[in-house]
Amino acid sequence: MKNIKATMKRSIFLVVLVAAVFLAGACNEAKLTILSTNDSHSRLLGVPIENYDPTTTGDGTIGGVARVATIIDQERAEKPDVLTFAAGDFIDGTIFITAEDGSADLNLLNSMGYDAACIGNHEMSMGPDGLADMILKAMKPMIPLLCANFEFSNENTPLGHSDDLLESLHSETEQPDKYIFDYIVRVTPSGAKVGIFGLLGQKVLMPDSLPVKFSIKYPKIQSLVNKLRWVEKVDVVVCLMHASFSVDGSGVGSGEIADMAKKVRGIDVICAGHSHSLGAAKVAYTVPGSAWTTTIIEAGDDFEYVAEVDLTRTKEMVHGAQTETREISVDDTILGLPAIIDRVNGFIPDIQANYLSLYPILGDGTVFRVLAHADFAFGRLNSMYMVTDAMRQAAGADLAVCTPGADTASVETHRDGEIAVYDAFQAIPHSMGRDGKHGGALYKFYLKGSDILKLFELGTCLLGQLTSDLFVVPSGMRIIFDTKQPIFKRVLKMYSMSADETSETLLYDSTDPKYILKGGWISDPQKLYSASSSLLVLIGLQYVSGLLPFVDVWPRDAAGKLVKWEAVADLDRFVVSGEFPGDGATYEVKAWYSVALWLKDLPSGMVPARFDDDPANNPIGPPWRRVWDVQKYGSPD
Repeated sequence: MKNIKATMKRSIFLVVLVAAVFLAGACNEAKLTILSTNDSHSRLLGVPIENYDPTTTGDGTIGGVARVATIIDQERAEKPDVLTFAAGDFIDGTIFITAEDGSADLNLLNSMGYDAACIGNHEMSMGPDGLADMILKAMKPMIPLLCANFEFSNENTPLGHSDDLLESLHSETEQPDKYIFDYIVRVTPSGAKVGIFGLLGQKVLMPDSLPVKFSIKYPKIQSLVNKLRWVEKVDVVVCLMHASFSVDGSGVGSGEIADMAKKVRGIDVICAGHSHSLGAAKVAYTVPGSAWTTTIIEAGDDFEYVAEVDLTRTKEMVHGAQTETREISVDDTILGLPAIIDRVNGFIPDIQANYLSLYPILGDGTVFRVLAHADFAFGRLNSMYMVTDAMRQAAGADLAVCTPGADTASVETHRDGEIAVYDAFQAIPHSMGRDGKHGGALYKFYLKGSDILKLFELGTCLLGQLTSDLFVVPSGMRIIFDTKQPIFKRVLKMYSMSADETSETLLYDSTDPKYILKGGWISDPQKLYSASSSLLVLIGLQYVSGLLPFVDVWPRDAAGKLVKWEAVADLDRFVVSGEFPGDGATYEVKAWYSVALWLKDLPSGMVPARFDDDPANNPIGPPWRRVWDVQKYGSPD
């Protein structure tokens, strides 16, 4: 009985202590509205862009940053206490990232009055130095950037890019000449005190951030929330978190963000990004030892939605704030804010004069110059084949590979099948070049036949089946595989393929008994093949191979020697360089630029019929012809 009474006393004490911690400093009633966007990826125009006109209504488009600005202004006019946040990946998706010396997106958030933004994986896709450079070039005073879980490297650990400059711009909370913080505190006009902190998920794949890493340590995050409640005495705690999140049909949340809501008590609202989920989802979790309700919101992507939370918090609410959520569609009923329309329109001549002028082969150098036409519809796989074909041609390689997660790798058409410079950039937009200019470089390296087989087994047949982000799509080779077979035994056949796909040579066949003693190889598995990819894929090869100790796919030099790189600079030897006609000047070939050149040089300016999704018109085969899973599509023979 004494033990039971003692346990009850301890439980009551803990409940009282938790209540005291979370209610210390709370005002009698805190009310505020939170607006959140995420994953806008430099997509400043509505879609379809050929119809987009934010100066009028009824243009049939959705999205557009100028309309988002109008929504924010209207909400502020109607409500006294509004805070606006961006939950990461506000850059890196279109050629607008090159405007205003690379700081256009950051400057726009500032002009629109956003209160804070968190770091997403695409802010890190420029590398630590690229992110630091964007920050230093941005207008000041600057919108606060938030990230409480940086792990900067030791000075003498050359794992990748240098991170010293980025580290010098970070502090725990606001200080002069610092721009990235663990947390900030804001007081609304009505007196509500709000603590805001940022996190980038530990499980988000971003090898280009090296040597910076990110970890999720729940005790440390709990201590930060406790500090906001107890030391800073805030009324409301908001977390901006860029990580995985989903909600199933029964309303149960999963992913790193849902885990955060379960394992850290005291967060009222999590503004989520990364999963591109549509909608505002209220997910309540009961944590052993206490109870707390955390509202999680995520608003799709590409400035097509704004998530809104109306929040009320009183001293009596010991289980979290009361919230109401809704989605605001950024549609063609909304007029764009004139000042933001003017800013975006001003970016276009800036891009043409200060970025596209570096690439005179593109002719008039305009953002919307039409490079080619398609008189048929093509989908994702055929689109990715175009990207890899372009990279392979520009690099003069036997093989080129891309993945949706690292590269985007999606060519889009507009009215009348037009494909413009804007679309070529958007097809493979990520990373900062080794020349310090936006748009990642194209790389050419070497792999043995056995390495390539591992690449397909690891990417297309294993990790690519778990997430489409890691599905490896090739040019120059094709595979037939069976996802029902044991892992690393799934590739049944592998072929090398001509550029026009009209001829191919069988390299590997595990289905033919006469090749069993040769391990399935018909040709020499040690033969070297030149390969091309973006930096993200090249880094990612080793990054994901490290997940399985028996699979290493290191790049090789022309002599076949493994290049076991430590720093990204070690890979500079593989950057593809070109020469402008006439003046002999050399340049770093951008991955997106290879797509633009391929489109521009198409005979008659028309996309070939082999990229048509309609099998009746495609002379080569169905869209899955290069990555053929017999479980989905049956035998190709």
